[in-house]
Amino acid sequence: MEFIMKRLKKYRSFLFLPLLLLLSGCYDMTVQVTGLPGNTPPSEPIYISGNFNNWDPGDANYVLVRNSDSIYEVKLPRGIGEIEYKFTRGDWSTVEKDPCGFEISNRSAFYGDEPIIHDTVRSWNDLPKPDCPSITIIIESVPENTPENAVFYIAANFNGWDPGSRYWMFAFSQGSSGEYYVDVPMINDDVIEFKVTRGDWGKVECDASGNQIDNRVFRGQAGDVVRIDIAGWIDKF
Repeated sequence: MEFIMKRLKKYRSFLFLPLLLLLSGCYDMTVQVTGLPGNTPPSEPIYISGNFNNWDPGDANYVLVRNSDSIYEVKLPRGIGEIEYKFTRGDWSTVEKDPCGFEISNRSAFYGDEPIIHDTVRSWNDLPKPDCPSITIIIESVPENTPENAVFYIAANFNGWDPGSRYWMFAFSQGSSGEYYVDVPMINDDVIEFKVTRGDWGKVECDASGNQIDNRVFRGQAGDVVRIDIAGWIDKF
């Protein structure tokens, strides 16, 4: 019996050693948000969501705390390897975006590289994008046969040529003077190509005779205003 007990103790030591090595190889990681959009609601919590919590956007265990330096931070469980994550304000409708509201890649970090990770949130999905360099496109006139209460969209090289409401931010709004306008991103003074639709390619703009038109092309810089006239709609001929 004494021999058996000695053997068991020996095996327990062998089992415990890998566990001890694993724990000693884990690292601490704190994630800090050092900058937020100016329109971030001050009363709403900010969460980190990632592959460490099944991408739960409102996990109470991963809410960031504002420290004495007004920096939001969260300490993650000790671990190893790579994490991927994004920030939200509680659900995926409020997830962070780039300055102009477009999707960003998952953030990533490796345990052991840096004990503190510093991030900046540029915009939120559900809030205006005041820091987006943009141009304003104004529709000055539309054909007389344009349906009442029609909604106009811009389909362009910056939104995957989506003709409809997949991106609500690219629907025109009507100003007090009756003109329709939309602000669109102008990143690095890229060339913008676009057309105007009423929600799908079957209702795209055309010339006054019902013929297809070439893409409109704009070469300029952020802050410019582009004024256009719609001569016809392809479905009205």
